[in-house]
Amino acid sequence: MTKTIAVRLMGWSRGSEILQQVWKAQRGYIQTRCRQRAFERIAEVFWDNDCDTLEELICDEWPEIKAALEKIGYLEEEEEDEEID
Repeated sequence: MTKTIAVRLMGWSRGSEILQQVWKAQRGYIQTRCRQRAFERIAEVFWDNDCDTLEELICDEWPEIKAALEKIGYLEEEEEDEEID
């Protein structure tokens, strides 16, 4: 019998930095009209895996990031968390 053991290889303390590097490297290959949807899909994966620092990526240079995070509901949840703290 084979056992499968789940192992977490990293924490998310640098998750937003990793995503920033990935987005910076790949953004130019994505058509402007497709960038928001592409980022939504990537952000959902990070968020689903408990990365909670995505708002650090919001900047004027990449407006699609804020729009994507708003669309997937990430910013609303972060605001709720701030109200609880």
